[in-house]
Amino acid sequence: MNNRAEPEGRSDADHARKPRTQQQKNSEFVDKLEQLEQKISALEKDRNTPLYSRRKHKLKQQLGKIRSNVNKFQRDLQDVKPSPEFVEKLKEIMEEIENSMMTFKEQHRKVYGL
Repeated sequence: MNNRAEPEGRSDADHARKPRTQQQKNSEFVDKLEQLEQKISALEKDRNTPLYSRRKHKLKQQLGKIRSNVNKFQRDLQDVKPSPEFVEKLKEIMEEIENSMMTFKEQHRKVYGL
């Protein structure tokens, strides 16, 4: 008769097979976890891409507006005819450029926490 305290129906072969099955389960779990982490990484990248794209587009628009104002200012300076109206017009253009630049700077200070 068997002196070991094993439940009936269990043999050494069953006992040896169980850790291997648990090891296989652990291996499958780790593989599945790695796959899910890769999917999460890909989804986060996809989620952030449109946001980055929007920021980049908005930045290009702001810089384009500043550039066009500066070009307009340069063109107006080439047609110099000193008069109070011309000086007032130049002053307005310079204020527009300055306001655009200040808005741009403020937005970047907020974005970068400065």
